[in-house]
Parts: sequence; C-alpha cells; structure tokens
Amino acid sequence: MENKDKEALWEDIAAIHGDFAASSIRDSLSQAASASAPDELKELLQELSIALGKMSTILPKAEVRRFAKGLDIIIDEATSEKPEIVWWEVWVDVITKAAQNMGQVGKPVLDVFARLVPMLTQKFGPYSEVTLREITAETVLGICGLSNT
Repeated sequence: MENKDKEALWEDIAAIHGDFAASSIRDSLSQAASASAPDELKELLQELSIALGKMSTILPKAEVRRFAKGLDIIIDEATSEKPEIVWWEVWVDVITKAAQNMGQVGKPVLDVFARLVPMLTQKFGPYSEVTLREITAETVLGICGLSNT
C-alpha cells in the first residue's frame, strides 16, 4: 500500500472513529516497521495493521479501540524477545472471530493471520501440551498424588 493510500485510510478511520483510533492503528504500523525483528515478520505485522485498519472503517467505535489495543499487544509480543505467549494468542483469536463474522471485509485479516500464526508458533514454540479439561475426582487424585483411601 502506497503512503498516500495509507494516509487516506488513516483519514477515513479518523473521520469515522476519531483521531485516537486512527493514530493507534497508525502507531502500530510504525511500531511494526521499526521493530527489531526479521523482515518477513515486520512485513506481516504491517499488513495486519493495514488490514485491521480497513476492517475498522465499518466497525463500531468501541470495537475499533479494542482491536487497536489487541493489535498493539500482538505487535509487542511478536517482536519481544520473551513474549507472554498467551496474550498474542488471545488477541489473534478475538480478532479472528470478528473477522470471520465480517465476510470479505475480514478476509485480509484472516489471510495475514494464516501466515503470521505459524511463524509466531515456530518462533516461540507451541503450548499444545497444556490443555484445559474438566476437573474430576480422578484428576484431583492424580494431580495431588492422593490415594483413594
């Protein structure tokens, strides 16, 4: 996306939702561009910023603020040496669900996540061995090393 197109996008977001929303997403784009990270990761984070910016033009103001915060967290964590894995994963999930409900408008966000998530999982490692499951008497006995007597 060329600079004049980006500026037009920020102006559209500002006109619809105010300067805070536009500047938050624009700041995330700048943060991604200047991050100390591999070029491919930086490019995907910039694509995500733009895709989310486009999607935000039809979202309610409260959602835009929420997703701008999520975008900021995703970029912070993705470019961190020691990320809090759960946070980027949570925000990817939240934004993905919203994008899935938006049809074609959400498709660019989903396309970026389809490339970004495997890259981040490879970089930080999966947490597939950690699962949530129902706590039963058997589970408690096993975890605590208790006997049935």
